Amino acid sequence: FRPGGAFLIQRLGDSITDIYSTDYYNADTSEMPIFKDVDSLGELDYMIDLAAGATVEWWIAYGSEKFKFDMAAGCTAVSAAQYYPFLNTGQIEGLLGGLKGAAEYEKLIVEAGYVEKYGKATMGMDAQSIVHLMIVIIVIVTNIIYLIRRRQAGEES
Repeated sequence: FRPGGAFLIQRLGDSITDIYSTDYYNADTSEMPIFKDVDSLGELDYMIDLAAGATVEWWIAYGSEKFKFDMAAGCTAVSAAQYYPFLNTGQIEGLLGGLKGAAEYEKLIVEAGYVEKYGKATMGMDAQSIVHLMIVIIVIVTNIIYLIRRRQAGEES
């Protein structure tokens, strides 16, 4: 991790290994095979930003647009709606939105034969669906209680 947001992305356009000189294990990144042919963002063909915040917009504006590489994004479900305009205009080529998007991706890679079984995202959809159903039921029940109390209060007046 390095702080800096958009400024950091611009600096990665000069050299990835200068900014991230070592990895988590203190291994020299300039010696890694992955960086033999790619040392800056301008040498990328494709990038996927997996984000829990606003970094997708930074990567589009300061990475993809400036250094001319294609990209996709994965984000939390609550953030996904703000990235659909970028998807619709072709500024990103794919969008994996939240647990549902992850489960859809798992389905695609299972059907394509890349993996044999579904993963945690697909299993998590059961729990998420149950919680959403419970929320709907709670909203209905509390509205019924509200209407009953309101009617009772009107009869007492």
